[in-house]
Amino acid sequence: SIRVFGEQKVLLIKSILIELCGDENYEVCRAAGGELVKIGFLTAAEADSLYSIVSFKEFNNAGFTTKVKDIAISILIGKTADERLSTKKAAMFMLGVVGSDREDVISILLKRCLDINEDKDVRLAGIQAIGKMVEFVKSSVPVLVKLCQDNDHEVRLAAVQTIGVMGVLAKDAI
Repeated sequence: SIRVFGEQKVLLIKSILIELCGDENYEVCRAAGGELVKIGFLTAAEADSLYSIVSFKEFNNAGFTTKVKDIAISILIGKTADERLSTKKAAMFMLGVVGSDREDVISILLKRCLDINEDKDVRLAGIQAIGKMVEFVKSSVPVLVKLCQDNDHEVRLAAVQTIGVMGVLAKDAI
């Protein structure tokens, strides 16, 4: 019983540290990653990779493991609802980079792009991210076609260009 309580504490601490890896403050984010290394949950390379992803920087593939990818995607999904537009835009873009093979990611991106109440630049970042996700052409092309009729000309243009980038794959999806 004491052992189970101890394991639950470790899981809670790990969960809190993972959440803090997405903190907007650089020092908090870095410290949380460092603590995850100390408790043996992440390697130093994984912590560095996670930090670079969630802080929207170029990242080194050396530490990019499935564990880091899953944590990063979870954090980035949360950041798509941030009140700061710059954070939303960056999160949308990075989701297309690190989550390009994930159905849950394409679903979120498509939903945000269709939301006419969402900021135009956030929607444009989402459209750009969708263009990187060729595995989901069949589900994304109908949404992109709908976006070609959007009220905003920049959204329409981005949708047309993204369909163009998908090329023959897009044609087969229509």
